[in-house]
Amino acid sequence: MKNNGQGGIVVSDSGSLISGNNCFKNNTQNVGAYANIWINGSGNRIEGNQVTGPSFNGIRIPNLGLYTNNLIVRNSVSGDGANNYDLPAAQVVGPLITTTGTITNLSPWANFSF
Repeated sequence: MKNNGQGGIVVSDSGSLISGNNCFKNNTQNVGAYANIWINGSGNRIEGNQVTGPSFNGIRIPNLGLYTNNLIVRNSVSGDGANNYDLPAAQVVGPLITTTGTITNLSPWANFSF
C-alpha cells in the first residue's frame, strides 16, 4: 500500500489477519488520525508488516474503549516518531524495541519502532 490519500490498510471489523504488508507514505491528504494500518475492531492479528511514514500514525487503533484483544507482533514501524504505534490499553502487544544498535531482546514477538 503506497501513497493513498487516507489510510493505507483500514480494517473495520473483527477477526482479520493483516500480515506481510509493506505500507509506505499513506495519508497523502495529511489528515490527522489516519494511519498506514488503521484497525477499528477487536480480535484482529497484525503481524509481520513493514510500515514507513510519514503518515501521522504507523499502526493505530482508536482509543474509544470499543476495540480490544488485537494481537500486534513482529512489525517494524518508522518515520512517524512518537506516533509509530498508537495503541490503547487492552491489546496484546509483543515487546516494543525503540533503541538503536544491537538488538538484545530475544523475543520472537518483538515490534520495532525507529
